[in-house]
Amino acid sequence: MTVLRGKGFLAIATAVLVCACTPAAAADTSAAERTALMEARRSGQPVELAEAADSRTRTVAEPGGTLTTTRSVHPERVRTPAGWVPVDTTLRLAKDGAAPGATVTEIRLSGGGAQPLLRLGDADRGVAVRWPSSLPKPELDGNTARYRQAAPGVDVIARVHASGVRMTVEAASAGPLRFALDTAGVAVRDRDGGLEFVDGAGQALFAAGAPMVGVPRGGDAAQRPGRYVVTPGAVEVPLPEGPVAVELSFTGEKPNWTMVDSGFAKVSYWNSAGPAKVGTYDAGEHRLRSFFVFDTRGLAGREIDSASVTGMENWSWSCAPKPVELWRTGPVDKATTWEKQPEWLAKLSTLSVAKGYNATCPAGPVTFDVTPLIKEAAVQGLPAVTVGLRAADEADNLHWKRFENNPVLSVQFRQ
Repeated sequence: MTVLRGKGFLAIATAVLVCACTPAAAADTSAAERTALMEARRSGQPVELAEAADSRTRTVAEPGGTLTTTRSVHPERVRTPAGWVPVDTTLRLAKDGAAPGATVTEIRLSGGGAQPLLRLGDADRGVAVRWPSSLPKPELDGNTARYRQAAPGVDVIARVHASGVRMTVEAASAGPLRFALDTAGVAVRDRDGGLEFVDGAGQALFAAGAPMVGVPRGGDAAQRPGRYVVTPGAVEVPLPEGPVAVELSFTGEKPNWTMVDSGFAKVSYWNSAGPAKVGTYDAGEHRLRSFFVFDTRGLAGREIDSASVTGMENWSWSCAPKPVELWRTGPVDKATTWEKQPEWLAKLSTLSVAKGYNATCPAGPVTFDVTPLIKEAAVQGLPAVTVGLRAADEADNLHWKRFENNPVLSVQFRQ
């Protein structure tokens, strides 16, 4: 693939994806795309408009005369001094801790001893989460750091993703889980059982979703939403008696997805680090639905040929295919709960699938057609669209599915 670079494309880049465009910006955008399309036809290879990218978006000119943009819910690329590079969550041990190769949020995990368990951000604007005692040296495996016996009978497993960390604390016997917090340039704010770390203007720079509390490796039915209790310089998670696993998520990227659960009708899952879930695992007592927001800026006035949303299904109740539906919905935000769901406006696509139960039906991608939705967004000039994923039968366990929380919108269009 050819990649077009250079200063001449820098001003054009933002216009391709975010323009509410002035005539001059639109003209520059068209010129850049025409150049890329000409090069694609000449070479017979796709040509990427490199500076037209952001951490979630990639646009290429195709030899056949169309342009294709792909837009993910979570970041997939990171800007470095050398240009854009793929997200690299592989952890490497250094003097100041274990660090991933390339992530949108600056992340450090403890290398052991007195180093903070987790640091997000930098010395000017950041937060450090400190374990109550000295930590062992972590066992690193890809994006995962395991701290065995972080306290007697307690293991901590931290998994890095593009913009944050998901941690699981497994304890043989429960007591309140306490962390010390060091902050620089941010203040801690309680948010519906979770945490926000805000700057002086009240802008959230980092967030921690409400903790999920359950039995170690107990499955979906074992998990219940917990809460953080904020005290000066520290936070605490109250826990039940007995063996327990607590899932914590810390992120520095604005999220674009959420989930709702009828069994916890007032709980917000905004910014959750866990999988996107649909259907029921207990004959309808808990009915779960997931929502995703996609950026559609830069598509206004375009001639849309096709559009699809592809998500990775990681688990199904069995290998028997059952239908799952993708809908257009109203907008979602951190206040979205089962009781405060957006309106379900129109069904876009239904697919009967089963992926991720075992080797007979392994995990794999599921692609929904959303061409009418994106055509409408282009005509109306919408900056974003929201879609909702739900099971066709929310009382039948056989419809229960889990997806990765990072689906991708792919749009093929013409100038």
